[in-house]
Amino acid sequence: MQKILVVLSVLYGGFCGISYATTVNYNWLVDGTNYAQTTCETGDDLILPTPAPTKYGYHFVGWVESEISGSWSQSGIPTPQNPIEPVFKPFSNTVLRAVGSGDDFVADSYDPETRTITRRIGVKVFDGTEGWVNAGSGTTVSYLIAQTKAYFAPDLDTSAAYNKYMCSHLKMGYNDAPNTLSITDTTYGVRLGLNTDITGDVNTKLSNAKQWLADQYNAGTPVTVYYPLATPTEERIQ
Repeated sequence: MQKILVVLSVLYGGFCGISYATTVNYNWLVDGTNYAQTTCETGDDLILPTPAPTKYGYHFVGWVESEISGSWSQSGIPTPQNPIEPVFKPFSNTVLRAVGSGDDFVADSYDPETRTITRRIGVKVFDGTEGWVNAGSGTTVSYLIAQTKAYFAPDLDTSAAYNKYMCSHLKMGYNDAPNTLSITDTTYGVRLGLNTDITGDVNTKLSNAKQWLADQYNAGTPVTVYYPLATPTEERIQ
């Protein structure tokens, strides 16, 4: 890689109270070899050599003038058999997440003046050990397990509508729809509907549901939910 070094030499002049502008010679060195010399006077524009040497380094794309908000995309509708991990806005060595749209849009943000990320989106990863407490079966759902919102995530914004959540393996919706994660009331607010056609009593369905969650986690594709935080948190970027 070529490195450009600028060597300055300054010539001063003046006598009998008469002063002259300072003349500066710029020696442009490329990998230790003199490439060119340009001259300018104090207060004038810097004159670049002709032709200008090849430049290496960062590509300037513009000033950061305002807050940067997170974004999301999910290409399709996830199912237990076909998980689709959401894609969030990359930023530095992290991401800025978001959920929802329109009036229901909630996003992490970065303030360039304070170099602070405000996190408004939480992340919950299931591994089957969450202490699921109920199991049942609807007319179209093979088994359903549920737990309270507070157990799901203590920092969850319990007032958020279902479209302010996002899941890697299930669509978001209401109640007991198949292949759906629904977060509804505060008693059994998190319901995991899996259309897997597993038969058996309630305990068998609950056991199978936990095992499926554990299998996904152990395979490196855990069931993950993204949700709005009740209270935002802040991170400083160094």
